Amino acid sequence: MTQDSGADESIGATLKDRLEYALLPNGIRQQEKFLPAGSLESICTELTVSTELSRYFDRDEARQVTSYICDRTKPAKKIFAALVLISRIELIKPFQNAPFFDEDLPFANNIEESALRSRWPGDQRSVLLTRSLRDIKVIRDFSLKQWCVNIPIFERDFDQIYGDLVFDSDTIMPWESAGQNIITGGYGYVQKVTIHKDHHSFTKYKDFALKTVLPAKQHTRDIFKQELVAFRKVHPGPNLVELVSAFEISGKDQFMLLFPWAEGGTLSDLMNESSKDLFTSLQLSPRDFVQWVTSQCRGLVEALGAIHQVNVVPRMDETSSGKDRSFGIHLDIKPANILYFSQETAKHALGVLKIADFGLAEFHSASSRTRKSRGSAYRCSQQYRSPEHDIGYIISRKVDIWALGCIFSELLTWMLLKYEGREEFRQARKQDALFSGDWNYVQDGENDVEDNFFQRHIEINRAKTFRRLLQANPKFGYVKQTRAVRKEKASLDQANSPVGSKHFKQIPRLKPSVSQDSKIL
Repeated sequence: MTQDSGADESIGATLKDRLEYALLPNGIRQQEKFLPAGSLESICTELTVSTELSRYFDRDEARQVTSYICDRTKPAKKIFAALVLISRIELIKPFQNAPFFDEDLPFANNIEESALRSRWPGDQRSVLLTRSLRDIKVIRDFSLKQWCVNIPIFERDFDQIYGDLVFDSDTIMPWESAGQNIITGGYGYVQKVTIHKDHHSFTKYKDFALKTVLPAKQHTRDIFKQELVAFRKVHPGPNLVELVSAFEISGKDQFMLLFPWAEGGTLSDLMNESSKDLFTSLQLSPRDFVQWVTSQCRGLVEALGAIHQVNVVPRMDETSSGKDRSFGIHLDIKPANILYFSQETAKHALGVLKIADFGLAEFHSASSRTRKSRGSAYRCSQQYRSPEHDIGYIISRKVDIWALGCIFSELLTWMLLKYEGREEFRQARKQDALFSGDWNYVQDGENDVEDNFFQRHIEINRAKTFRRLLQANPKFGYVKQTRAVRKEKASLDQANSPVGSKHFKQIPRLKPSVSQDSKIL
């Protein structure tokens, strides 16, 4: 509509034009549009609403309806805006008589009854219209437009305020822009999104990471719930990623987690760059860089300690005696799960490293904080698996400490010997392609060549065992000797069997580095 033609239209049409002009496309699904909360407030002022209603009602009634729409505690501006967008403002009275407010959106529609009804269980409120074709069209149009104005707002302590968030499949999210999907394994993907400023309270963050858990079996739901429980139990810290929100899309079996976006990527991405170029580009000295690395190591240790020493106050919907203290285990500490927030420069120009991805995290009471679990042991990172994984599938907080120590050895190698030294370190660790994991948990061949150096790999000294058995039983034949060796090995593989160190020998994994000529910072 041109400006000249708009000047000849009524005030209602002008108001409709202003609302339609304020609609923004969803960054992921461009065909969907949403009205930002700020635009709704700035356009539908008390004066504008009153002026518009005076075209349909007398002065007293218009004043009364205006008070209903613009009420400060329970407004109905979204309902009013939806009626403006479908050009049926006069139908505001049935909504007032019900009464319905913005907090009641979205409504359930019933075309056969020509009605809009409350979605709350046991709530009998409704807006009944005639069964004329015109009113049936109103029901359909309003049912569509209500999604344009009823947009989620993500706030701190969302789970304490709302409990578990479940959005209808028609909900339009306030994504202003979105990047490409980044696949993060078999459970889902991560996408960079920008949330409209009117629809979140996390003002220090510009962009966010939207982690979508792919719809699949019950196991997918368990992964989502497990990560959500972990974030709820761990208080955010300077080196722990903060959970902005978590929600489920009903009807699509989709689960989403929302985090701040890490501009620097992961620790793995960081160590793929030149360490010297990193600090010289910011005009920092080698001393500054070393101090930053060591401070981040300390921060990561403290963050892991926060996970390990969780003291949980149970939610109302969680069953607990209130006496048990929970102990956390991350179970998947690796460089890819440590994010680099290069944009957070308040304390240091190089930013902050933060532990993320609680998809495998578990919490246990004191009585079960050390346990045996074959499945959990082999679902975590093969490269940084601790000795306890290979000896009886032990799951305890030690597995995280071991993995973090492995990462520190890589990080310090990168710090001192630059990228080339770190890469050389990695390649040297892969010289032995012995696979000690469980093939039942290998997916897509990702562990065909396993980096085993950080595992305390042990093997039975068959020759030593053979000689001992032969001395004890000199009349053993070859077949009996072989069976005896196999039997002893099998007994050691049992999770509940004690493991004696006398049966094992340590196998050295790393050859002398040829990086000795590299210059130290």
